[in-house]
Amino acid sequence: MSPTAKEFDSDVFQHDFLLPNGIILSLAPDPDITLLGLKSHLWSLAAKEAFYDRLGPPTEYIFKSINSSAEEEELYDENRTFSSLDLMLPVIRLEKTADDSKVVALNTKNAMIARCSTICQMDLKAAEEASAEVSWARNSLLKISEANSRELEIGGSVAIARYLTAASQQPKLTASLKRCLQSLRHLKIGAWILDSSDPPQQRLLTLELPKEVTVAGALQYIIQQQTKLVKGDVSPDVERDFGSKLDPSMYLLKICCSQEYLYDSESVLIHYLYVQECIERTEVPKLSPVLLKDVLESLDLPVPQEGLNTVTTPTEAEPPSLMDLVDFDLSSPTGEAVADGDVKPESLWNLREYFAIIVRSAHTLSSGNGESLNWTPPPTSLEQISAGRPSSSLQASGRIDSTQTLQTALTNANSESLPAISAVVDPSSSLSSLGTSNKDIAAEVVTSGESPPTFLDGSWASVPTSGASAGTADPGALASARCNSAAVLSSPQYSYMVRVGISHGGQVLFEYQTTRDVQSSILTWNQPLNFHLFYADLPLATRVCVVLLRIKKRPGRIFEYPVGWANINLFDHNGFLLTGKRTLRLWPVAFLSPDAASHQINVSGTVVENPDPEILLQLEFLNPCPNRPVRFPLDKVKQAVTGDLLDASTTTATLHRMPSISTRKLEALRSDAATADTLLSMTGDQADELAIIRDLLSRDPFYELSEQDKAVLWRNREACRRHYPAALPWLVQAVPWERHEMVADFYRLLGAWPRPLPVEVSLALLGAAGLTTASTGENCVGNTGVADPLVRDVAVQGLQAGLANANLADYLLQLVQVLRTEAYMTNSLTCFLLQRALQCPTLIGLRLCWHLRAQIHNPDTRLRFGLLLDAFCRGCGLFVNLINDQVVALHRLTALGVAVKKLTDEEEQRAWFKSELAKAEVRRDLEKITSPLCFSVKLGSIIDHQCTVKRSKKRPLWIVWTNPDILGAHHNKKHQLLFKNGDDLRQDMLTLQLLKVMDRIWKDEGLNLHLTTYGCLATGDEVGLIEVVRNSQTIMSIQGQRVRSAMQIDSSQLHRWFLQNAQGDGLAYEAAVERFTNSCAGYCVATFVLGIRDRHNDNIMVDASGRLFHIDFGHILNNKKKKFGITRERVPFVLTSDFACVIARGEEKPYRSQGFIEFIKLCGNAYLVLRRHAHLILTLFAMMLPSGLPELTCVTDLEYVRKTLAVEMTEEEALRYFNEKFDEAYNGAWTTKIDWFAHWMRS
Repeated sequence: MSPTAKEFDSDVFQHDFLLPNGIILSLAPDPDITLLGLKSHLWSLAAKEAFYDRLGPPTEYIFKSINSSAEEEELYDENRTFSSLDLMLPVIRLEKTADDSKVVALNTKNAMIARCSTICQMDLKAAEEASAEVSWARNSLLKISEANSRELEIGGSVAIARYLTAASQQPKLTASLKRCLQSLRHLKIGAWILDSSDPPQQRLLTLELPKEVTVAGALQYIIQQQTKLVKGDVSPDVERDFGSKLDPSMYLLKICCSQEYLYDSESVLIHYLYVQECIERTEVPKLSPVLLKDVLESLDLPVPQEGLNTVTTPTEAEPPSLMDLVDFDLSSPTGEAVADGDVKPESLWNLREYFAIIVRSAHTLSSGNGESLNWTPPPTSLEQISAGRPSSSLQASGRIDSTQTLQTALTNANSESLPAISAVVDPSSSLSSLGTSNKDIAAEVVTSGESPPTFLDGSWASVPTSGASAGTADPGALASARCNSAAVLSSPQYSYMVRVGISHGGQVLFEYQTTRDVQSSILTWNQPLNFHLFYADLPLATRVCVVLLRIKKRPGRIFEYPVGWANINLFDHNGFLLTGKRTLRLWPVAFLSPDAASHQINVSGTVVENPDPEILLQLEFLNPCPNRPVRFPLDKVKQAVTGDLLDASTTTATLHRMPSISTRKLEALRSDAATADTLLSMTGDQADELAIIRDLLSRDPFYELSEQDKAVLWRNREACRRHYPAALPWLVQAVPWERHEMVADFYRLLGAWPRPLPVEVSLALLGAAGLTTASTGENCVGNTGVADPLVRDVAVQGLQAGLANANLADYLLQLVQVLRTEAYMTNSLTCFLLQRALQCPTLIGLRLCWHLRAQIHNPDTRLRFGLLLDAFCRGCGLFVNLINDQVVALHRLTALGVAVKKLTDEEEQRAWFKSELAKAEVRRDLEKITSPLCFSVKLGSIIDHQCTVKRSKKRPLWIVWTNPDILGAHHNKKHQLLFKNGDDLRQDMLTLQLLKVMDRIWKDEGLNLHLTTYGCLATGDEVGLIEVVRNSQTIMSIQGQRVRSAMQIDSSQLHRWFLQNAQGDGLAYEAAVERFTNSCAGYCVATFVLGIRDRHNDNIMVDASGRLFHIDFGHILNNKKKKFGITRERVPFVLTSDFACVIARGEEKPYRSQGFIEFIKLCGNAYLVLRRHAHLILTLFAMMLPSGLPELTCVTDLEYVRKTLAVEMTEEEALRYFNEKFDEAYNGAWTTKIDWFAHWMRS
């Protein structure tokens, strides 16, 4: 394996190696030596020592070490280099391997999976033992994984080959593609075959086939042409033998220079993505017939004796729903009998007690006075990540103290309270006399034994006394609050209090409650907090949000500063109510965004516990039902997910609330042709309310519902189900979630909702519903979309039914971010993504794997993503070996990137980099692997003399490989990738993905704007790969061919470049200009809508076919770069006279040319098409909010996109608005030219 980045941080020290015969050898190994080589070296040294005869062959032993997590690790992968070992101490032991070869094979496989998933098997098992939820999650995921493994085993070699090399299909053709096909009389393909020469030579035949030809038909025709080609040149005997070998059923069609094959013989050829892309790019698809036997041998798969020509289509199983994951047979949260026998749990909806919590105490993990903590120690490994509770007592394990009723608990809590703190003011004085209001901070304790006054306020702002103006928090004090939390608690000059809220998604169900403030080195409250909300009215997705506040009092003011916070689900993964004492591991303030830090509770923060806390807070969740566990009635709402009520008519609960409205009138309202006269023909109230609903359907997802809107939606919920099913994201925001009767009514309605939901509606439910532009960062960082897990389950069903794998790949980046916000470790979305990844590893699995690995370093995602990665690696068969090779290569590149940056001279960097690439161990890691960007691309040998280190700030590595494909010499002779270390490529990934979605939207509407969406992949924390687009160069390099053009004096150089490339071919010139015009229009509109900034002539490029494209998306959403406080960019998008000259085909006054006039119309049309899909674009942005991108932290960051898409204008107004921006861009192009000149001078 390749070295880690720490390899070059220090020299290799002496290490002690304990041999099995008791001899200790000390040496400083070469960092690049493999464990296999090291073992051989140790045996050669041991031969000179005593007791050598007691050693067996080296193959019988493995290395064991203690890693940095203080865990023993068996090193089964002997191809790892010594520098890659994660050692705590410089001591390594060799032990004899297990005698059972199966055990050795299993351990070797586990080691490989641990490298790919970044979490070892030992840690996962420990986490399972510590947490019932982790155990439940892992078992659920492994069931899906094992099912896929069994199917691969049953299918045999051919099924495995198809699994690893099948080309992707998209049966749904875009309008643009259909238009291209209509202009074609035949489908032209290029077929690479072998001729009859000696030795046979590769020859390209251009064939014209029917547009509806199947794969089998195309293969049959190619075989026939190859037979005709050799007929006249060989003897009859050879011809007979040759003809017998050309049995079409024994062949597959291979995509040229790709590791993809067309397996589905009955599929139409144009259903394959590769063929579609070639047609839209006006290129000829190139295919080659290959023996299936040769494909199996290339993958080291056994060739079956029978049934070789049988290629079966894999079955697609449905992912489990929420109700499939829940265990309805459990009688208690732990699965054990309760104290008084195995009784049935009490239904939550039968309870009539108020919800209450007792806040016990808070401690730091390192107590300054030496007192021990009375709960579990800090986590030292992954097994404690999800523990979050004491190791003893019934309450700690989630079971009930049968002797303590709710009233008893409250009484005991009050009796344990500390002596009453005297009131800050006279008890008779009111809060109003202090100048406070319901927006002020309640920090005073008015009387002993009573809950402190609570108010729903909106910020951490200071509370002035009467006559004083509200101030802001002292910056020095706030900075102090962000320092080490353990030190903060020991400060005697501050007091502390705990604020608790209960929320449902971003909605606070009841006013938060606050304890009294306590000033002590050990903080103890023992104070009950009463919420005037019935247990029965708590929705399933309820979470308890807690924040520990430091109080600083000054004359006339009280300042509050957050010290730590935590959120916890009130119901476990099986629907049982949380009871007993719970220890919360608080997150530090650093995990709050600046906006979130200014609010009272972090209602949308993660529910995952901090694996490395500094402060622990103990709460007690009271038991409202003695002797029995309490459970949310999931059995009663099961039909909401399964859709068992789909055939039912209006529910009884809603019949008396719905006015009688005829179907004809509703159809008239729903139709675009509905007029004011149609509305007036209905009852006034009915027409008004249904018109409101219809208007909401056209609103963007961030539109904030008024209370009137919510009331209208709720009253007309049955009409929404029958006639406006797309209104579900709006209806869920109108549900009174704090009233269980209404929630039950909604679940009955949901069970009859039309299925499946449209994909855009499903995405909105998962990632955008409930977010508004009035929301702050705190309301959107942690979770997005609808909180209720039953609604989310229905949304996932919509994705399963509506997304083919090719479309799912376009949304995978967002769906991975949504995983971070799920309430439980396993859910229907996780299962859906895992199943699709296992079914299609080359298109979905590989991307999912790297998307997860890119964020697994975050403490709130490590265990969740690790479980998913582990399950995928265990179920994908041989695919995990290929992922492992990519992981090894990325580790090697990371180490090289770190070392390069330590050298200061550019020439020295390049020389050292090339010398490293010449080493055998480096080549072993980097060569003959599949590309992480595209699994069908095989990277051959390193061309070290063409590799270099680029001049940009982060010193990216430019790496060039040969193309090992047999046809590589005729097409793409080499592959080039750019490795970046130090840049967060996730924003580039997001921008490129949105450009790809826009391209598909335009093509669906019949516009082919020739966007170039090159590959970009974040593979870790600020590391990743970027595809180098073939045969392309920057505008600056083209302008640099003439000094006047480089100085931005002459704008004709780009057009001259087009003329030179055409070489006098008028048709080629026209085709190139047309592609440039279309692509320029696409990027003008896209960069304007997305607010892509820092555009200069060195990050705008043109390829040899004439397509313009942009690179380097470090600034989006109108975040402009500044120099000395001055913003250089002053135009909404780049449209210089250089571009206009090409569009106008060199005319002197380009803006008056017919070509430029058509270009303006094309831009306007493209803009309007995007605007019609504004809901999808904004939803995809909203789903990225949990990612933590620096330029996308809250909903208000998306206000720019709402503005550019003119979501609140009519179509005519929007087009006029865009045309104004177009004029502004063209008339202000001179400012862009000045900026380009400055950039050229700096370079």
